[in-house]
Amino acid sequence: MSALPPTARAVLGGLVGGGAASLALVLPALLGLPATNRFAEYASLVIGLLAVHLGTRAPPAGGDSVGARLGRAALLVTTLAAVTGVSAYLLFAVWRPGLLAARYAAYEQEVRASGATAARIGHELARLAASRPEYLDPGYQALTGASTVFFFGMLLGAYGAWQLQVARRWRRPTAR
Repeated sequence: MSALPPTARAVLGGLVGGGAASLALVLPALLGLPATNRFAEYASLVIGLLAVHLGTRAPPAGGDSVGARLGRAALLVTTLAAVTGVSAYLLFAVWRPGLLAARYAAYEQEVRASGATAARIGHELARLAASRPEYLDPGYQALTGASTVFFFGMLLGAYGAWQLQVARRWRRPTAR
């Protein structure tokens, strides 16, 4: 893999990381685990961010600038977010089309059984009903998931590029 140019490594890292994050997202739902458990989505986010962290920690290529590293991080994160977004859409729209509706019904049931006051329950159910169209839309859910991965991945990628700059600035010459 080191023989690949840095941009190709970034795309490959995004594909591999996106594949691993997608597997964490899709596999539990395809295995029929409970629809109300969102653990797979959080695990997918963590795996995606780990892929960004590892991808941005690659050894610099010669006189690598902060901008070049940030550009490769953006390429990696964009690829990763696109892969996870497509897999989320396929999960919600094709493979398990009833998953979002089952989660929505479970949230409604949790609110009803919460033991809160009737006014509070009514308020929460109204809030939930107001967001129902977005919550049940597979495209919207996939886009928000991919956007979350992109946003936090870019923060992590920018931090990695900045960290390289700080390391170069404070690196002391070794005495021989």
